[in-house]
Amino acid sequence: MASKRKQLSAALEKFKGASARARLEMQDMEASIDEIVSLLVEPGEEPKAAKAKQVPSDLSSDEDEDWFWAFHHDYPGTKRSARTEFELFKTRNRADWRALCRTIALALTKHLAWRKAAAAIDEFVPELQHMQTVIRNKSWEAWELQKPPKAKHASRPRPKLT
Repeated sequence: MASKRKQLSAALEKFKGASARARLEMQDMEASIDEIVSLLVEPGEEPKAAKAKQVPSDLSSDEDEDWFWAFHHDYPGTKRSARTEFELFKTRNRADWRALCRTIALALTKHLAWRKAAAAIDEFVPELQHMQTVIRNKSWEAWELQKPPKAKHASRPRPKLT
């Protein structure tokens, strides 16, 4: 069993100079290797229980924080890691970040519905901001005030460009 672990670890050592994404994949592979090795049973030994997935300590199961994780997951624009964005959100809204978690998630839902409706009637839809910009500028406050887009007048046909 120890030799199999050494072989698997040696295979991973080849890729230590890889990019950051590859290193993250290797960390996942190392965790998988540990789980596989823990499940291997030598003759005459009792099988070991599989390790339970551990949630990082800073990702608590607080309901307010769950709203932020949902916001991060649903945001279609450019974003950094959930932890990084959450720390920025907490530092920018120190006094009331817990109350704003639900507000920001619901405002995103409203904003995405507005974008879809505006695109359906060929209205201009601006590019999404980076999530960091949304947090720094408190863009969700403007999203809450957005009114549904109005359909353009059907009586006036659009001129054709040639």
